[in-house]
Amino acid sequence: MKVFKNINKTKKIVLITATFITLVLVISLLFYVVFLNGNLFGWKLNRNNEVSNPTRNTSINTDSPTDSQLDVGEQIKKDAIEQEQKQSTETDNIEVSVSAIQDNNMVRIRAIIDTISSTGICELIASKDSKVITKESGVQALPNYSTCKGFDIPTNELTTGQWQLLINFYLTDKAGSGSTKIVVE
Repeated sequence: MKVFKNINKTKKIVLITATFITLVLVISLLFYVVFLNGNLFGWKLNRNNEVSNPTRNTSINTDSPTDSQLDVGEQIKKDAIEQEQKQSTETDNIEVSVSAIQDNNMVRIRAIIDTISSTGICELIASKDSKVITKESGVQALPNYSTCKGFDIPTNELTTGQWQLLINFYLTDKAGSGSTKIVVE
C-alpha cells in the first residue's frame, strides 16, 4: 500500500512540474507577441510570415538617372582618375643623411634613411673631377629608421683630394637622396 502511495505522489510531482513549465512557456510566448509585438532584437514577421530586417532598405529606385545625377557621377569619375594619376606620378621625398670616414685604407660611407623599410635600393655616386664611381647596396630596417647596408671603398680606388658623395634611395613609391663630402688622403 505504501509503495502505491509513493508512485502516485511521484506522478503528481511530475505532472505539476510539467504543467508549470508549460504554463511558463505559454505566458512567455503571450508576452512576446502582445507586449513586444513579435519584434525582438530588431526582427519581426511580415504579414506574409517572412522575416525582415528593419535596417535593410528594400526600396530600390529603378528609374533612369536624372541629368544632375549623371553629371555628379561623371565628376566623381574624373576626380577619382585625377587623384590616381596624381598619386602615380608623385613619390614621397624621404630624407637621407650621409656620413663618411676614412679608416686606414678604407673609406666607409653610411646613410640613415628617414623611413622604415627592409626593401629598396641605395645607390652611391662618388665623384671627383671627371672620375665617377657608382655602387649599389640593399636596405636594412632598424627600429626607428632604415640604413643602407653600407659602402666600403678601398682608398686605392679613389684618388687623393675632395670627393662628392651622393646616395640615392629608391623604393616603389618613395625616394630620397643625401650628400656629403670627404677628403681622401
